[in-house]
Amino acid sequence: MSDMIPSTPDENEPRRKKVRPTKSDKTRSDDQRKRRDKANRSSRQAIASDEDCLNALSKMPGLVAMGVLTTAQANSIRGVYSTILGYHQKAKSARPAQTLDNDNVLEILRQNPEMISMVESLLTDEQVEMLMNDATDGEDEES
Repeated sequence: MSDMIPSTPDENEPRRKKVRPTKSDKTRSDDQRKRRDKANRSSRQAIASDEDCLNALSKMPGLVAMGVLTTAQANSIRGVYSTILGYHQKAKSARPAQTLDNDNVLEILRQNPEMISMVESLLTDEQVEMLMNDATDGEDEES
């Protein structure tokens, strides 16, 4: 039976110190994380354009005919591209936010001064200033 002898570090062997991570190590890991996040973000694709969708849809019958895609896969892909095309169509047909011309705003509020308190939060700073100047000009003319 062999006796177990506790191992002692060899005096010739260099000792390794446990070292806490320095600030530069933390910064390095933050930089690595940022690079990884940036790579993930850049790998995500934007929504396909109308042309991209139509181009892909035009190639699908050939891919089905060559047996690269099954009809079920082609129908599924067609549905996705149709959804994207519908999104683009809806975005194009959406009416842009309409703004009233400053002169129109002044004219409407002159005719209906009771509306001022209701629409004041919707007016631009320039329109409010014009309205105040118009009101003071009107008081000066009456005097």
